[in-house]
Amino acid sequence: RSFGLYFIAENIDADVTVLDFPSRKRFEREVARGYDVVGISFIAPNMVKAREMARITRLLAPDATVVLGGHGAAIEGIEEQIDCDHVVKGEGIRWMRHFLGQDPDAPLVHPSLPSTERTRIMGIPVPGTTANLLVPGVGCVNGCNFCSTSHFFGKSYTPFLSTGRELFDTCCRLSEERGTDDFFVMDENFLKDRQRAIELLELMERHNRPFTFQVFSSAEAITAFGVDNMVRLGVGFVWIGVERSSEQGNYDKNRGVDPRELVAELRSRGIIVLASGILCQEHHT
Repeated sequence: RSFGLYFIAENIDADVTVLDFPSRKRFEREVARGYDVVGISFIAPNMVKAREMARITRLLAPDATVVLGGHGAAIEGIEEQIDCDHVVKGEGIRWMRHFLGQDPDAPLVHPSLPSTERTRIMGIPVPGTTANLLVPGVGCVNGCNFCSTSHFFGKSYTPFLSTGRELFDTCCRLSEERGTDDFFVMDENFLKDRQRAIELLELMERHNRPFTFQVFSSAEAITAFGVDNMVRLGVGFVWIGVERSSEQGNYDKNRGVDPRELVAELRSRGIIVLASGILCQEHHT
């Protein structure tokens, strides 16, 4: 799902319809109903699609305000390439609230959403409830130069759930609503805010309320938080950006960390590790 659209819809006082990758026919039919605002969220590779959606909107709903958002908003000069009224470069909930004359600082309500749908293994459906989606915040202060979600958006982190208590209460609510204690955490670097994660861990243990988490985190954040704490927290899967095993051309997040030792330690505790690297950087030959 396009999670950001559901977050905006959940947190503004307006009649909202979310179309998640609609067919052209479905989009045309809905836009023709006469909306005041049509928001188009897109990533850079889908720029041509977004341009066509804006063209269709101008044709079928000429009085509508066209707003562009998503990672594609970082494209330089995008307002000259796509016919629109506004471009939202960054977190969109506060912007949309302000645009509609509502309180941008009102409490944020986390929607109840599955992290994935129609799960299959080799084409065979997997029964049961899929993991909950949990979005503690967006962005990352590391701001690695290849990162579309951080480097081009101020190299900052915008929290939706600022404290361990807010995380814990949200997890409890989502767990009860969807019937699963498993969470996929859509956060660039979940363990970077060590104090928040420690507070969540303490609340889980104090209330005897275990959850399981699948997270993204950098090597230095994992090292600072501690592998033992990850086990206590219920982390069963972690995605780490290794980027490069040597010091040359690497990033501060990996400075002084041996990726082989770190991965081996995580796996020895039963934590599944997905390691990734970025190709075609300046120092690559």
